[in-house]
Amino acid sequence: MSTVSKAIADTVITGNGFYPGDEHLPPVTKVVQYRDNWGGTDNYGLIRADEPQDRYETAADCHEPQVVWVRKTA
Repeated sequence: MSTVSKAIADTVITGNGFYPGDEHLPPVTKVVQYRDNWGGTDNYGLIRADEPQDRYETAADCHEPQVVWVRKTA
């Protein structure tokens, strides 16, 4: 799992699941906002198509996870 900034999350959302230069990777299917154990600050996580889609919801270090974006497919 990795934490990304709000700016990166917003870029992925604008790119419908892709960050510029990462088009060769599986698309991001969800952006999740959560609080961590350390600072209690809001963090953002990306879930790609080839990863467990509930990994932030089931992670012990991620509190109050909320899906803020889901990729739309045609």
